Amino acid sequence: MRNKDEIKDRALKYYCMGLNSKEIGKLLEMSHRTIQGYMSKENWKGQRADLQQKAEKRIIRKYLKSQRNAEH
Repeated sequence: MRNKDEIKDRALKYYCMGLNSKEIGKLLEMSHRTIQGYMSKENWKGQRADLQQKAEKRIIRKYLKSQRNAEH
């Protein structure tokens, strides 16, 4: 049997990849309503937004670094 925390972690990863609750529920063989409960209770939208913002900052830093290196 799968650990509840492992399931939540996997579901959150799928959510951050852009899947919706129905798609996640099918992949994990659970009710999409359960997934929606996790989403609401644990503020997944906020977590995903934070991850996206961090990724964007990394991309910008990498781009700026490549531009500086190209100038030399």
